[in-house]
Amino acid sequence: KISDNEPTVSESIAIAAAEKHIGATHDKSDVSLEYLVLEDGSVALVHGVNVQNDTTQTYVKAYVDAHNNTVHSFANFVTPATVLLSYVFFFQCSTHA
Repeated sequence: KISDNEPTVSESIAIAAAEKHIGATHDKSDVSLEYLVLEDGSVALVHGVNVQNDTTQTYVKAYVDAHNNTVHSFANFVTPATVLLSYVFFFQCSTHA
């Protein structure tokens, strides 16, 4: 199942969810809109939100569901290993006018 390509959760709500879940602050970069394949094989539309915490030296991209505001996964940009939870593959979606 592939989720609808029109987000029902705003970027600002997704940013708040990522900040709360990770314990970090949005880095003011653009929020991406992407598809994320979940463990069950379904495909979720997600907001990709970069957040960082200078105190803990955390810098991650959180993948927040664009329909139910769930943080499905995140990629850690600081540690040598990337943490991938609940997904196998993601790709950026594009919209056509």
